[in-house]
Amino acid sequence: MSQFPAGSLEAVQFTGPGSVPAMADLVRKYRPQVSYAHSPALGTLRFYGDRDVELNFKLQQWAAVVHGRVVVLPEPMYQA
Repeated sequence: MSQFPAGSLEAVQFTGPGSVPAMADLVRKYRPQVSYAHSPALGTLRFYGDRDVELNFKLQQWAAVVHGRVVVLPEPMYQA
C-alpha cells in the first residue's frame, strides 16, 4: 500500500544527467538559494548552501516535497 496518494506528491527522479535540470527546478522552487554539484562518474547530485542542510541524491532516488519540504526518497519507498 502506498504511503502517498497518487498525484498528491510533487516529485522528480534522479536518473542521470538528463534529469538534473528538473531536479534543480524542483529543489529551487522550495529552497531558492541552493547551489548544486553533479558528478556523472559517481552518479550523484548534491544540493548545498541553504541553511547548511545538504540534499544528496544517488541514481534512481527521488526529490519529493513532503509537508512543504524537499526530501530524498529511495526508489523502493516512492514505489511502495
